[in-house]
Amino acid sequence: MDYLSVITCIVSNPRKTIQSFPEKIQAMDWLVPLALLLLVVGISTWLTGPLTTEYSMNRQYEMIENNPNLTDDQKEEYLNKLDEQDPSKNLYLKVFAGTLVGLLLEVGVLMVIGSLVLGGSASFLPVWHGVLWVSIIKILEIIVTVVITLSTGQVLVELGLTVLLPDSMTDTMIYYLLLQFGIFAVWRTVLYSMVVSTLYKVEQKKVLVTLFAAWFIFALISAVMITKSGLMIT
Repeated sequence: MDYLSVITCIVSNPRKTIQSFPEKIQAMDWLVPLALLLLVVGISTWLTGPLTTEYSMNRQYEMIENNPNLTDDQKEEYLNKLDEQDPSKNLYLKVFAGTLVGLLLEVGVLMVIGSLVLGGSASFLPVWHGVLWVSIIKILEIIVTVVITLSTGQVLVELGLTVLLPDSMTDTMIYYLLLQFGIFAVWRTVLYSMVVSTLYKVEQKKVLVTLFAAWFIFALISAVMITKSGLMIT
């Protein structure tokens, strides 16, 4: 299957596409989706970077000032540190590095779950290859997010259950918990379960339940920490 077909079929027929991945992975097999992802990330940063950095800084100011767990001296200290930051400095380097680290973390999590939790066995390269092709869904998410941001000026684009919450629940633990379960993130998780099921020879339903359970635990811990610390996922 050629690369263009993989790009379209990972969306339209993901199970068949993932099961047809080659056993012997060549460099171009994973470099193509990686290059495509970094290209889209770079264009997204160029188009929305100024809006995103300004929004992020304003939100951090707001959350520090409104955090009841901080004393006035602590608030002043944190605000002074924010004033000293230049969010645009090395922006592209930070974004590309963050993207790569995120991909590697996803691979690591899938390998731990596949081997230690589910008892299967697979090497790094096939999992890395699978994660990169599933990132096509991430590309779609980025495109949708950029279009909405540029057309509305809204930086925090909510593509999940948080749109059902009233404004009074913003900045609550429930809000930050649900924020992590966007439709594209759920879509990617389902595809990840197909990758792990195929590579580790485990029933997909078992993989899917395990991935969602691990994701929920992580999301819950993150939501609690964000709420208590006044930090923000951006």
